[in-house]
Amino acid sequence: MIDGNKLWSCVGSAGIVDPADVGKVVFAGPVAQMPGLVLPDTGNTAVAPPPTKAVIRYPVTPVDGVGLQTDQYILKVLARQGRGGIQVRFLRVPIIAGPSSEIGTTPPLIEFPIQNAHPGFDITSRSAPQQPELDFVNNCYYVEITLSERIGPITLDPPGVAVIQLARGRT
Repeated sequence: MIDGNKLWSCVGSAGIVDPADVGKVVFAGPVAQMPGLVLPDTGNTAVAPPPTKAVIRYPVTPVDGVGLQTDQYILKVLARQGRGGIQVRFLRVPIIAGPSSEIGTTPPLIEFPIQNAHPGFDITSRSAPQQPELDFVNNCYYVEITLSERIGPITLDPPGVAVIQLARGRT
């Protein structure tokens, strides 16, 4: 039996890492995270190096027996900000017929940063400002998560994502 409140879910380690970022992400059980860095403290804090970033994408597939057309939905992410940042985007790519058509995404349906107040994992959720119909016949969907890690003397709690879920309801 399908739980009507859960439309789609995925563990963090099942994502597809951008080819340019393959060496920047590690998988630990269900979690995809930055590796964490231990750097010597040089005492020079005048110029901080830029953060390291990595992009992970999660294809969203339709679930049989669950109609999304009339329902409100929210995107939930179980993640740890750690000593870095996480940006979440839920995107739609139209399926376009014809050789002269350009392929590209539309503006994000949902977009938000993860901002945890502590080093552990928390659920952050957002609903779409306008509830567009999720049309899997004419569109493909994916969740894009960008992890960024601040470079510093030590990073024991790197940013990471454990679970992503598309669910019914509003935040």
